[in-house]
Amino acid sequence: MRYLVFLALGLGLWAAPADAQSLQLDGEVFNETLRESAEISGALIVGVQVRNKTAASTGIDPKLPAGLPPGTPVCVRVVSANGLYDSENQFNYLPDAPRPPGPQIDLSSSRHKDYLGQLTESEIAAAVSLGPCDDTPEHFLATSWGRADGTKVTLFLNGFQADAVFVRVLDTGETVRCTDAKVEVATAYDTECTLEFSGMAGRKVPLSIERFQNRQPAPATNITIELARP
Repeated sequence: MRYLVFLALGLGLWAAPADAQSLQLDGEVFNETLRESAEISGALIVGVQVRNKTAASTGIDPKLPAGLPPGTPVCVRVVSANGLYDSENQFNYLPDAPRPPGPQIDLSSSRHKDYLGQLTESEIAAAVSLGPCDDTPEHFLATSWGRADGTKVTLFLNGFQADAVFVRVLDTGETVRCTDAKVEVATAYDTECTLEFSGMAGRKVPLSIERFQNRQPAPATNITIELARP
């Protein structure tokens, strides 16, 4: 929950590189919390997705890149925009394990599945990063609610009351101005930024997130989004 990023992708680009890939929960308990009162996120980045959640979504499908070493730790974070729900869990990459028929991170057995089922579109964000959950995430995977692909990437951010937020693609210099997140209650995050990644499958794309308050720049945050090959 501390460092979440939400990338919402449209349909059409990144499929999993093979059917025989899976993520296994590191431990026996799926850590999640549903509060009665909202909690403000302390993270700038709160989501990285391929497709927003629909009412029929039962889980999260990270787009795993080829060549990950067996046992690679993968951190999965989920947060609702209203700040009531969050989860943070570490998984391990198992290249030879059978892939489930549905999404790799199945939330249908969540203790709060009824509440999660009510959230759609921009109301809930998921971020998947390479490395242990104890690390500050900087290397993210494109993620979808369900098995979908896409070329458009939307980052969900906590703008911390910035007057303006921009995302710059460092390889190309392309800069996108972010907009208000399309949510009624923006407690955990309030900003979304959509980028077009057509033709960039299989690449590690460096981004700079830049915020301005009273026309003064805050320190930039640099991250990498790794895009799986189709």
